[in-house]
Amino acid sequence: PRRRGSQACLIRDGWIWLSYTADSSNSTLLDFVLPGEVIDMSPASEVMRHAATCLTSVLAHTVPRSVLERLSDHCPRLGHALLHNMASQLERSRQHVMDTLARPATERLARLFLDLFCRIQHRLPYGREEALELPLTLLDLAEFVGMTTVHVCRTLRRLREAEVLRFERQNLVILNGTRLLEMAGHDPVLTAASAPTARVFDRQEAALAECGLRTPFAPSGATQTPPGQRDSTLPSPGW
Repeated sequence: PRRRGSQACLIRDGWIWLSYTADSSNSTLLDFVLPGEVIDMSPASEVMRHAATCLTSVLAHTVPRSVLERLSDHCPRLGHALLHNMASQLERSRQHVMDTLARPATERLARLFLDLFCRIQHRLPYGREEALELPLTLLDLAEFVGMTTVHVCRTLRRLREAEVLRFERQNLVILNGTRLLEMAGHDPVLTAASAPTARVFDRQEAALAECGLRTPFAPSGATQTPPGQRDSTLPSPGW
């Protein structure tokens, strides 16, 4: 376990995945963090067992917790968005555990792709030929859904043959959005947890300026981290 940092990390660009480390050798993948989302917004405890690993190059902006508190007081809408971000991450983690333990392979992958689509596109995939670039390998998918890469390949082939979706070379094409919703169970809890977090700092430049920040993602406050690296310079838990 590591001591929690005094700053939150806002993801401007890139993909991160969060994991929970039970001991030095075992960890469990919990969630992906996408652009516009916030990490290290956990309750105030002395130590944390979370780790964050970059799947791509990441541009992140750090904000002191004291500034976040002042911002939330100044702009209740921002405080609500931050709470929504926390609640969504927690609900997705719970859903992920239940999916891994109780759902068949096809439904697991369908729910994962639906979750990512909703969070990136901010809507449900009702159309046809909906394309999306996902910086995920077969190994990434297998680790996240708790399957072998062989099982993932077979499941993707079934989804492709059923003309539901196609995933090749990190490109997802949803061939039939309505069918994908059916296969994923179209769980209102899942889609609510996948709702956009309003990119909480994109519309709050005035509030940030009043609290001492020039812009939500000022170049002087941003840190770029290459994929696969746990950057110790970023004050997120486990980095």
